[in-house]
Amino acid sequence: MKTPSLSFFFATTAAIALIVWMARGAMAPSAPPNNELPLSAADSLYNEAQGLRGVHLMSGLDLRTDFESSMAQNDIRSAVEFAFGFIHSTIGTGALNDAAIFIDQLQGAQNSPLVLRSLGSCGVGYLKIKKGSTVDALQDLTICIEYFASNRQLYPHIYGHALHLMALLFHEQGLYDKSLEYYNLALEFRKQGTTDSQIDRAATLNNIGNIYWKIGLFSRALSYHERALLFKQNVLPPEHADISASLNNIGNVLNDIGEFESALEFHKTAYEQRLNSLGNHSSTAHSLHNISESLFHLDRHQESIEIMK
Repeated sequence: MKTPSLSFFFATTAAIALIVWMARGAMAPSAPPNNELPLSAADSLYNEAQGLRGVHLMSGLDLRTDFESSMAQNDIRSAVEFAFGFIHSTIGTGALNDAAIFIDQLQGAQNSPLVLRSLGSCGVGYLKIKKGSTVDALQDLTICIEYFASNRQLYPHIYGHALHLMALLFHEQGLYDKSLEYYNLALEFRKQGTTDSQIDRAATLNNIGNIYWKIGLFSRALSYHERALLFKQNVLPPEHADISASLNNIGNVLNDIGEFESALEFHKTAYEQRLNSLGNHSSTAHSLHNISESLFHLDRHQESIEIMK
């Protein structure tokens, strides 16, 4: 067998380096996958918006209908829960216009209770974050947090979510100290032992891990991503996309601290799960890139090239 020339080796290495650079840009852990949402810190929003809280398992139409029924019966407590579910299910599934119309009704209706107007402010802030208007979202989230801070015993999960959104806003702005402060406050109100609270808690832990990764504190990042994965594994099916996202994030951090063999195993598992659940999807391709990177770091250059063909 003919031995490859030195020039061939360097050309190959350069090609791999380009692949690696593209992969790193596409799948850094703070570009979460939840699932590859455009917001760099928005991993958690997918979970909460997709209806993992019990009341949110209903469709948007059902939530809207039950909200109106609760209002007709003057059952404000239930109405708040259904309104919360509707806002986050519609925003999470991309029905931003439906969410905006509903929020306008909450805030503009005559004699609308303060709790619903405050919830509407939270929804407006959420919408603005989704649209990239983080500066404009600050006032809306402040109004929401001030109200639900005073009523946190009645609505701890809404207060925790509002704190999480404020943390996300600062995260997007690169104000990491403030973001960590609010993420940690959010964790205090996401301690209840329900399935839903474990999902919420995993979302916040994930984003804390993303910040520590971003500022180069890889050991801390790894710890938070591992904790997030544990919560997700407790309540989600094994091949759920959010579990694959956490496996991916852990693999990326392990690569950064030089644990390439371990990183390779996490990326392989993420790839297999994504291939089975998503098929030919951008997230699946991203996992292949990450496998290629790990192989490259292990000096398994030919395998790194082959896997990308």
